[in-house]
Amino acid sequence: MTTSWMVRALLCGGALLLLCHAPASAQTGYGVDANFTLFSFNVTAPATSTTIGNGGFLPEAIDFRPGTNQLYAIDVGATTTQLYTINITNGAATPVGAGFATVGVDYNLAGNQSFGFDFNPKTLQADNSMRIRLISTNGENLRLNSSTGLVAAVDVDLAIEPGSNAPFTDAAAYINNVPEVGGTTILYDMDIRNNSLYTQSPPNNGTMNLVGSFGVTISVQRGIGFDVYTDPLSVDATIGGDSAYAVLKRADTAGGAYLIYDVNLATGGITGGALVDGGRNFDGGFAIAPGVPEPSTLALAAMAAVLGAVRQRRSK
Repeated sequence: MTTSWMVRALLCGGALLLLCHAPASAQTGYGVDANFTLFSFNVTAPATSTTIGNGGFLPEAIDFRPGTNQLYAIDVGATTTQLYTINITNGAATPVGAGFATVGVDYNLAGNQSFGFDFNPKTLQADNSMRIRLISTNGENLRLNSSTGLVAAVDVDLAIEPGSNAPFTDAAAYINNVPEVGGTTILYDMDIRNNSLYTQSPPNNGTMNLVGSFGVTISVQRGIGFDVYTDPLSVDATIGGDSAYAVLKRADTAGGAYLIYDVNLATGGITGGALVDGGRNFDGGFAIAPGVPEPSTLALAAMAAVLGAVRQRRSK
C-alpha cells in the first residue's frame, strides 16, 4: 500500500468512525409553562433549562415548521382561534392572519378540549405554505394553512375500531420531518383515555390504528406534549431516523408532575421519565427544534463522500 493510499484509508476510516459515534445535532426541546413563559432544554439531559421570554398568552400547543427554526403556536379562544409565530430568542408572539372561527359549520373547537398540533412535513405547497394537523380530544380533525392561519380543510372525525373506547386524543406528531412536496411520513396520536399510541392512517380519514399501550397510566389533564425529532443525516421513510419524546403528567406522581419520556414508535411503550429542571410544567405545549447537522459532522460527511468518490474513480 502506498503512503497516499494509507493516508486516504486512515482518513476515511476515521471519518466513518466519527460519523457513527458523533451526534448529528443537539436535541433542543421547548416548552411553554402556565405563566406563558417559553423555555428551552436539552431533551436528553433535562436537568437544567433556559428561560427565554413571555409570549403573553397560554397556547394550546406548539410546533416547529420542518426545515426551519420557526416555532408556531395555536391559541383556541371562545370565538376566534389564532395561529402565531413565536420568536425563540425572546418569546414574542406574532399573529398569522386574523384567525378563524372557533366554531364552524363542520367543526367545533370550543369547550374544555385539548389539542394535538403538528406540521405535516410532506405538504410543502407552491406558495411555500405547509399544512398543520390540528386534532382535539372531541375528535376534531383539521388542516391549517401555515401562511394564512386559516382552516385549509375539515377532515373526517377521529375514530378507533369498533368496540374500543371513544378517542380522547390530544397529542400528535409526524415522523420523517424533512419538508417535501409529497414523500412518506406517518402521523402518530397519543390517546390519554386509552393510554395508548396510535397511527392515524389515512390522516384525512381520521382512522386510528393501535400501535400499543404506553405501559403507564397518566392523568387526563391539559398539557400532554408529544414530538418527534428526525436525525438530519438519517432521513428515510421508516422510523429508524426518528426519536420520539413525550411530556406527560403521571397519575401516580405527587402533584401530577410533568415527566419527559422516550416513546417507542414500534410498540407504543414509554420509558424513562425525568423532571425538566426540577419540575417545569408544559401547560402551553412542547416541541423539539428541527435537527441541523453540527459543522464537524457535516465536514466528516463531506470528507467521507470525497474519499469515496476518489476511490470509485480509481477503481474504474
